[in-house]
Amino acid sequence: MCFPTSGGRSSREGPLAAVSNGAPVGDPGGNPVWPTRSGADHHMLRDKEHFEAEKVAQEPYGRWESSDGRVYLYTHRATHGDSLAHVWYDDELYNGIDTATTTSGIEHVADHGVVGRGVLLNVAGYQGGDHLAAGERFNELEIPLLRTDTVTAEQTISETTGTRLPLHRVLLRDLSVLISKMDRLGDLAAACAAVGRYEFLYVAAPLHVMGGSGGPVNPVAVK
Repeated sequence: MCFPTSGGRSSREGPLAAVSNGAPVGDPGGNPVWPTRSGADHHMLRDKEHFEAEKVAQEPYGRWESSDGRVYLYTHRATHGDSLAHVWYDDELYNGIDTATTTSGIEHVADHGVVGRGVLLNVAGYQGGDHLAAGERFNELEIPLLRTDTVTAEQTISETTGTRLPLHRVLLRDLSVLISKMDRLGDLAAACAAVGRYEFLYVAAPLHVMGGSGGPVNPVAVK
């Protein structure tokens, strides 16, 4: 888990090392995805083969060539951030905003980005395992953004409440805590372990999707 917090500096003097945490879109090995969503489709509309097959022509001036492509993906596919418009109840979004509006879209996060001190809590690794034991929790943390490398950031059906995705409701609708999921935290954990420091400057901004309930994002940790 990675928690960008709201206070303090995290970058230090010395050489900077940036670690991207975003899952590759269109990875041949596949990406985690919610069961009701399909994987990302990346199609090349123009590449070298098109020129060799004479399907497209070189530019007449300078005889240069270019490539182009198209990506089709869900806004909650691959590494992404949830906007405050993603989850609601009683017909209200966070802060009492009517669900009929789109004023809580992901574009507001994209306008400013999320920049601050990040802390990686590799508790399972510290304990010598790959996963946390059932029931382990974190309390009394000031967390404006929760990032995980899981599909939902929580149990689909909570063993505690017996309800579906209760953390989404509490964080997004009640507390205005953003959620970023499917982050690639393995490389970041290895980089932190190599220097013995688990804090860094966290920088991220989702794709600017007007009124979007979420958006793809490529977070970067600067150490």
